[in-house]
Amino acid sequence: MRVRSQAGAWERDGEYIHNNPLKREYVDDPVSWRYSSAGNYAKRPGLIDVLTEWSSTNREAELR
Repeated sequence: MRVRSQAGAWERDGEYIHNNPLKREYVDDPVSWRYSSAGNYAKRPGLIDVLTEWSSTNREAELR
């Protein structure tokens, strides 16, 4: 039960953080904000690598 509630909090907090540049009208789409990890979660390259389930799987395949 605790893990599920933490996962929900992570999604809620991540969405809040990703939408901040949109709220401030810096961009029209959170993915467009250069300093956001929203692009990484949309499977686009970002300034730094963000570890996600899909990125770690891809990275492991690249290392083989």
